[in-house]
Amino acid sequence: MRLVSVILSLASAIVSFSWAYFATACYRSAPKYGVFVGGGGCRLPALANLILALLVCIMTSAIAVVVAFIAYRRLPSPRPRVRVLELAALALPPLFVGGYAASIFIAR
Repeated sequence: MRLVSVILSLASAIVSFSWAYFATACYRSAPKYGVFVGGGGCRLPALANLILALLVCIMTSAIAVVVAFIAYRRLPSPRPRVRVLELAALALPPLFVGGYAASIFIAR
């Protein structure tokens, strides 16, 4: 379960933001090919892709933290301190990305 949580945490950032980059690149190349999806000149779909990638990253990273916590609790009673640091490192991406997403929603 420890390996699953690390893989899920890495995949949450890589997959969601690469999808957002690909979707935004489709909007940027629309004038070149003459295909205007959503009007062509508006950049709000790119912002929507970024916000969706942030939310997907938060959710999958939170799931990875829960899986890592379950794996940590399954260890015998003298649990190593390194695993606590690993759990804290896995909890950092949802906190930072969640704080950035919250600042987008709160800012006016």
